[in-house]
Amino acid sequence: MNSLADARVVAVPGLSWAEVQKSARDLLELVCPERLNSPGPTPVAELFEGGLREVLGVEYRIDDLYDGEAEYDPKKRELTLDEGVYLGLLDENGRDRFTVAHEIGHAHLHGPYYRGVIRGKRKAIVLQRSQVPVYQNPEKQADVYASELLMPSPLVAQMIRDDASLIDLSRTFKVSHDAARVKQERVLRSMRAGKL
Repeated sequence: MNSLADARVVAVPGLSWAEVQKSARDLLELVCPERLNSPGPTPVAELFEGGLREVLGVEYRIDDLYDGEAEYDPKKRELTLDEGVYLGLLDENGRDRFTVAHEIGHAHLHGPYYRGVIRGKRKAIVLQRSQVPVYQNPEKQADVYASELLMPSPLVAQMIRDDASLIDLSRTFKVSHDAARVKQERVLRSMRAGKL
């Protein structure tokens, strides 16, 4: 039986986490610049229903996805959400907000690359998931993108300096406790390194 680590994945062009985060902040600057100045929840539902088409040229739909929660189809330039995830998004469920932000990351970061592969203008490098360098792993890139889209690092750093708790981060940005914890740890490392 194949494990998840043995699954095949298309390696994407390598990006530093700073480059991925900048892409997410660039999108925020276009669609809701206020989210870069004041801590609060990114309007993911509004972005999904309007900004995708306007800014990224990506359509969306809601469907029953029997084998997943969401998917981005670069050929159709379409992001599909399972109905349950969509309803969770509308209810501002943190996990569903992250799932949608993750798929937006795929559309923004990887859409042009995948379309080039589909058209035969680029050669896909398919590897076992365990062999893909972390900086070329599309899932890791999309996770970092989603985290930054939902919780811009400079604002998280500001809140940490103001003694915000993990619960404060989770509530302010409307993300899960786990997403807030991972972001807090990453921002604290950046702060210790003098990058924030």
